[in-house]
Amino acid sequence: MGCNLCNTPVQFATLFLALLVLAQTQDTVDPSLRRPPSIEVQPTEKWGQKHIYTYSQNLQIELPCSASGTPKPEYIWKKDGVEIARLKDDGKYLVTQLRENNGRYQCFAENLYGTALSDSIELVVADIGPFSDDQTIRKTVKEGEPLKLHCNGLPASVPDPKITWAVSKERGDTSPITIQVDNRLSIDDEGALHFAYTTMSDNKFNDQMERGLYTCNAYNGFLLASYGGSFHELTVNINAAAVDTPAKMEWSTPSPVTALVTKELVIKCICIGKPSPSVSWERVGSRLPGAPRQLVRDSGRELVISPVQDDDEGEYRCRCTNGVNGGSAQERTIMVNVESAAQWVIQPLNKNATEAKAASFICRGSGEPVPTIQWLKNGQPIEAINDKRVTVSPDGTNLTIADLKKATDLMVVQCNISNIHGYAFGDAYLNVLEPTVFVLQPTNVQLDPETDVIFKCQAKTDPSLRITIDWLRDGELIVYKQDQIFKNDENSLVIMTSQMDDKGAKYADSTYTCQAQTAMGAEQANARLESIIGPGGVTGASTGFPWYIIVIVAVILLIIIIFLICCCCLRNNKGDSYPVDRNERKAGHDPEKEMADSGFHDYTRPEDQPGARSRASISSSIKYDSEEDEELDQYGDIDTGKFNEDGSFIGLYGQDKKKKKRRDDDNTYDNSVMLPPAPADTTV
Repeated sequence: MGCNLCNTPVQFATLFLALLVLAQTQDTVDPSLRRPPSIEVQPTEKWGQKHIYTYSQNLQIELPCSASGTPKPEYIWKKDGVEIARLKDDGKYLVTQLRENNGRYQCFAENLYGTALSDSIELVVADIGPFSDDQTIRKTVKEGEPLKLHCNGLPASVPDPKITWAVSKERGDTSPITIQVDNRLSIDDEGALHFAYTTMSDNKFNDQMERGLYTCNAYNGFLLASYGGSFHELTVNINAAAVDTPAKMEWSTPSPVTALVTKELVIKCICIGKPSPSVSWERVGSRLPGAPRQLVRDSGRELVISPVQDDDEGEYRCRCTNGVNGGSAQERTIMVNVESAAQWVIQPLNKNATEAKAASFICRGSGEPVPTIQWLKNGQPIEAINDKRVTVSPDGTNLTIADLKKATDLMVVQCNISNIHGYAFGDAYLNVLEPTVFVLQPTNVQLDPETDVIFKCQAKTDPSLRITIDWLRDGELIVYKQDQIFKNDENSLVIMTSQMDDKGAKYADSTYTCQAQTAMGAEQANARLESIIGPGGVTGASTGFPWYIIVIVAVILLIIIIFLICCCCLRNNKGDSYPVDRNERKAGHDPEKEMADSGFHDYTRPEDQPGARSRASISSSIKYDSEEDEELDQYGDIDTGKFNEDGSFIGLYGQDKKKKKRRDDDNTYDNSVMLPPAPADTTV
């Protein structure tokens, strides 16, 4: 098995080109995909606080910062508001020479569409210096008298020092004895050492009765270092006349005192007297919180409440007593005001919004004093932006940008809430997206039993969003059945009516909805599938008027036709002849034959002339309405007694009063109707 060396250059070139194309592909970003930066990792997250203390001049501090965004953002670090570094790939910043670089640091993540800001973090080098007062103070007291030793010339310390006292043989002693506080000895918040009363033992440094120096020590817990100073040489003289003294309030926490919510409250009372007084605590007008939030320490002198709550505000009273002088007590009242640092109620959140709409950010905080609210856009105060579309609510909690434009309104907004006890900083981006619109909407369809129904639908949206098409029937999501109703690869809804026994009738007369769904919401377009009864009783569809309108029109037309027919019938029946023929036939007569035999066969019967109306009256007193009626007088007077109640004739006609005058030579009568001598049907 050999190696073809001739192909090696070709393979190398191919590999190189492939890697080059891959690198270019990875660096290429679709210009339609845009998103402002958003801070993902804050500098404060590593350290858990907004202040960092360091103890070494040569120590390096790493400040993390990471952000997302499209295109990938670059990082800018500022110290006390001044740019100090610009980084591309990694936002971590390394701080060296710490003592010279104390200050407040903040990370800015920036791309073409906005600037995001991190929380700021303060870098402080821990330190402690020597006492400013190096003098030795000599004190002389009588046995049984109270005493206070001040801690003078306290050194500057970062963070604040803890004060302790010790006794040493001399200055520079490397093995001082730390004084333990008890019911007779205590230290106040200013560092002074209090003796409730003195004893001869306060002269002693050790059992050998050597005198010593009382030394004030400032201890830096971060550096694990302390400085000693403010030396006191104490002499206690014997007092044979020493007697007990009543309790007296010597020192207490200055009132009022401010406590912060979630923090620790410590208030203190120091009493003097012989014997050592006892201290008790109470809350004026209410009860103390009790365990586990309440603690009494330092022989009862300190009342500790932790964590502080809002309802801890009020007056607290300490009482000193030692049973001397009738057990009278000394009292001191301390007012506690509870406040809190600014903290979030509602923090602004990243927001995606579509063009032409409005976007609002909410920033609400709590705290005491009430925090102020400041809005920024890409790190710049919102007040400096000259844009009428950008408004802030009167209380400052809402920022609104109206009539959004993708070309100009991608941004990052910041909200800072702060009061004298602290601040909270929020950062959120606004990403403006193209709206979802229909490129092709479904249209109404007439059901054809021989053709499948297809509702077409196409929609587009912002390139950064994923769009899905769903179909609904009468507001309910359709459960697809591959052999009946389904969505094809082009997102069209297909109803296989030609393959169904009922030719799709069960799917007709329904509204079908194309729903284009994205993370921003849903847009809908509707169409109907209508049906009518087609040839052969097969259900078809109608794209004309709805069926119920056609039915209503048909019913109205039918009613009109029936009404017209009824009117015609009523008109034809008005004034018809009496039913003489019927009654004559019931009596055994034949009216038609009798008229023919009597020579009146030319007489026109009412049914032969439907339009004619007989006006003859059975009463001779009624005048005739026409010339035809007058000619009836030729037959003489009519005896009404010869007629039945229903008008049937029962006797002879009256005698002729006048001879009938012939009007022409062809033996025809004129148009006047003459009553025949034979019985006839008489009409009224």
